[in-house]
Amino acid sequence: MASSALWMTGNSLVSKAVSLVGQLILARLLLPSDFGLIGLALTVTVIGDVINQFGLGDVVVNRARRLRLWATAAFSLAIVIGILSTVIMLALAPLAAYLYDDQTVGYLVAIMALATPFQALGIVPLARLRAELRFKEVAVLQGSSMVVAMLITIGCASAGFGAYSFALGRILSEPISQIVIFYRAKLPLKRQIQFRRWRYLFADSTYAFVTSLLNRVIMQGDYIVLGLFFSKAAVGQYFMAFTLSVQAIGLAANNLAVVMFPGLTKLSKEPERQVQAFMRGSKSIAFVAVPICFLQVAVADSAVRLLLGEKWLSTIPLIQILSLGMAFRATGWMWNAMLKARGLYMRAAIWSLCISVVFISVAIFCAYQGDLLVFATGVSVFYIIVNLIQVYLSCRPASGLLIDTVDLFFRPLLIAALSFSIPWYLMRLEFIKLSDSSFFTIDIAVITCFGFLIYFSISYFVNRQTLTELFQHLPIPGAMLKRS
Repeated sequence: MASSALWMTGNSLVSKAVSLVGQLILARLLLPSDFGLIGLALTVTVIGDVINQFGLGDVVVNRARRLRLWATAAFSLAIVIGILSTVIMLALAPLAAYLYDDQTVGYLVAIMALATPFQALGIVPLARLRAELRFKEVAVLQGSSMVVAMLITIGCASAGFGAYSFALGRILSEPISQIVIFYRAKLPLKRQIQFRRWRYLFADSTYAFVTSLLNRVIMQGDYIVLGLFFSKAAVGQYFMAFTLSVQAIGLAANNLAVVMFPGLTKLSKEPERQVQAFMRGSKSIAFVAVPICFLQVAVADSAVRLLLGEKWLSTIPLIQILSLGMAFRATGWMWNAMLKARGLYMRAAIWSLCISVVFISVAIFCAYQGDLLVFATGVSVFYIIVNLIQVYLSCRPASGLLIDTVDLFFRPLLIAALSFSIPWYLMRLEFIKLSDSSFFTIDIAVITCFGFLIYFSISYFVNRQTLTELFQHLPIPGAMLKRS
């Protein structure tokens, strides 16, 4: 398990580095309105993506011990659903163009819809790799796919394709990557499609699908609301700020949750050990993600001025505000994996429905204020409150859970806030006289180096257990399950 997490963490580091560098290059090549157009298009394509997944991947992981019985039925169902999602996305393309009053959005949706059948091809094979803990292959395959997609996108942007660069990067990279995943998994497929088994897959898959769909509503709901109330350029500014603010989630949360889910599933009959493993995993995410979020807050001003230029200056406060919310979002990231590992698919769906309604309501209310900063603040506050509640509810009825939840979120947060505020303040004292470009570079370097130095030093005294586990078992998911 530790080796698996090491590979996924390495993949995450490479992917985030490529993504960040790619975003910076694209920010130079494209306009904020181009990012706004792709952001609006994604609010529609995400519907097809969720339909395409339909929760089958997680169900296959849960039934990994009997994969030979379910592989053919799951794979054939995934292909059918993939074709269906493509048709739905193509049908929604004209509606998207009408809703956002821009034909380009419709064309982008239609182009990206063509990649959906190839995504369906890799759903069950990827689930098998995950279930068999073959995360080295998953890391290499997904990392390679991401690099190829980004290179194609940058090439298209350089050639003057504008917002279409994002769609072309997706449609040209997906077929190759998914075919390779299918080949590597070597599913035990039979000639019979096994229609009768589809209904058994639908039971848990339906709740997983609903949960996934509603979570995507939360992930894309802010763009939908912004598209209705703000200009394309404003949506692009928010899209860029949001993309940069979620770096900590991609680095620390996504991959650990993927690695932990099969292990948590195996502990489903030992609830106390399962909760302990969940908390240790969440503490590990928080230990890494929270300081990264506060680093983003501290260096956003200098980084944007140095790397992105004047056309993106309005994203600075947006990045800072959203990064605070992302610290909580990253820490509570595994709540859904915990509920699925416990088999509580219905509870996850009901909870997702509730918070999606709240999120859309908050987004609409803030959008009515007509200020992008107010909107970003509302989104951030939502993530802070909801993730505290999600972690608590996902582990009930464990004893001492309220205290553990508060400690999980606020211990690393207070340490990180103190650690990065000190070098940030010192760099702004009047006796430091540097030219703008020199100051921006040195400011980023000083805050990063001394901020993390102070963070690890304080953590040694007040968060030593997590620090020790992190360095002794880097990364630590295997140790978490073993010690639980």
